[in-house]
Amino acid sequence: IEDGRRRLVFEGGPYTDEPKREPYAPWDAADEPHIVFSVAPSWAAIARAYAERVDERIAAGPPETTRREGESATLIRELLAEVHQRVRYTGLELGVQAIIPVSPKDVLERGYGDCKDKATLLVALLRAHGIDAYVALVRAGVAPVEARAPGLDAFNHAIVFVPGPEPLWIDATADQLPVGDLPLSVQGQSALVARASEDALVPIPETSAAANLYLEERAITMAAFGPGRVVERMSGRGATAEWIRRRYIDLDETKLAESMKDYVANVYGAEKIIAVERVGFESVDAEAVLRIEAEAPNL
Repeated sequence: IEDGRRRLVFEGGPYTDEPKREPYAPWDAADEPHIVFSVAPSWAAIARAYAERVDERIAAGPPETTRREGESATLIRELLAEVHQRVRYTGLELGVQAIIPVSPKDVLERGYGDCKDKATLLVALLRAHGIDAYVALVRAGVAPVEARAPGLDAFNHAIVFVPGPEPLWIDATADQLPVGDLPLSVQGQSALVARASEDALVPIPETSAAANLYLEERAITMAAFGPGRVVERMSGRGATAEWIRRRYIDLDETKLAESMKDYVANVYGAEKIIAVERVGFESVDAEAVLRIEAEAPNL
């Protein structure tokens, strides 16, 4: 210690060439020696401080919405649908807005917000209807948070936590998933629920492989004379249904057929698309199905 500062020196090596990461290795597999440090006193301090900021934003600009009546499950679905309908996902993370959410009132007035803005808005709407809810910070799509090093910069995403006998996790940016389903990038991660009583990271549940099933079925008919016919059917549940919807839901019938021309030509040698059908795209609770029928002269 010198002049009130503590100096730490870490020595390592010699190291070999950069290690090659095995394909599909788990996120928490260390690729190389590294040091993790934090200046935050505890997860409890971060949870308490962020909860205060969220509550301040809600109090400063509560959302204006029509009061609804009904069971909690119904209210949650309706309020989440309202968030999806009235607020598009857009991130302008400049200055303090990179960390602190905008007030729900401002988010509704401008019609856009990032993950923490939409999460805070949904929390405010749920609380206004008597449903206990909190913003939860999570690190999505990358290596999990180091539990021994508390820090706000460990997180890159915000979702909603509804406590209860069967706790509910909601991603207010995932407009193609039903209530209670989460993107794969969030499942299995650790979250920090922003409430005064929280003192540790909380594991986010993972759904089963069957709940996220992706299936491709192909039927090929070879004709005695003339071109053959191929029918491909792709279907998905859960997170894979979200992927299918998100990829194809915004295309009109003409553009959808155009987008499949190169695919069926390269895979099947098909020269003519007979039909492209979407099933289950009108409801996030349904299995998403895309069916392609094409004519191939070389079959």
